[in-house]
Amino acid sequence: MQPKRQNIGRRTNADKRKREERKNEIEEETAQRNEGNRLHLSYLHATLSSQQHEARNEANRVRVRELRQPLSISDRNGQCDVAIVNYAGK
Repeated sequence: MQPKRQNIGRRTNADKRKREERKNEIEEETAQRNEGNRLHLSYLHATLSSQQHEARNEANRVRVRELRQPLSISDRNGQCDVAIVNYAGK
């Protein structure tokens, strides 16, 4: 597993170089780069087995369901208590 990024939200030198390259490329180069990206992704999706596809879709459904699920009353009260303690501690 890759290590966590320490600089999320910050622009790195590599990021700045890539932005500059993309800014300076002509329309044909942009179209060619986009086409290469599209072909690469379509190849990845084509080689994915139906079981892998279903597993990925199910994982996404579970993740979205959990994100959309509202907090229970006890969770809300717990968050409120934590906020009060944090405020009182200041």
